[in-house]
Amino acid sequence: MISHKTVVKSGTDLRKKHRQINEYQARLEQMNAEISITEENERRRIAEYLHDGLGQNLSLVNLKLTALLHSELAPKVGKNIREAAELVSNAINETRLLTYNLSPPILYELGLIAAISWKLGAIENKY
Repeated sequence: MISHKTVVKSGTDLRKKHRQINEYQARLEQMNAEISITEENERRRIAEYLHDGLGQNLSLVNLKLTALLHSELAPKVGKNIREAAELVSNAINETRLLTYNLSPPILYELGLIAAISWKLGAIENKY
């Protein structure tokens, strides 16, 4: 036969376990939020590096190549420089796109609604 003390102790243990589960769930939710913030900060850091580091260097290379095109060059050299300038220009565009996809500046400057509108417009233009 089960005594009253056993039932009460069992109920108390059950409530204790339930409380522990709720505490674990709250901690997991907090850790998940912290991970999301860390991921966003890392995406923003990478986007800033792409824009400020790689993007600026590519732009300088493009300017120097374009300046070379205005000097007198052998036709074959001019053709190679034009092709190189076009490749660098494509790399600049791809870097900008990657930067905006990683961490759209519009999100921080104008907010979520404007960023969603911008992204939808980009998708509409592409497809």
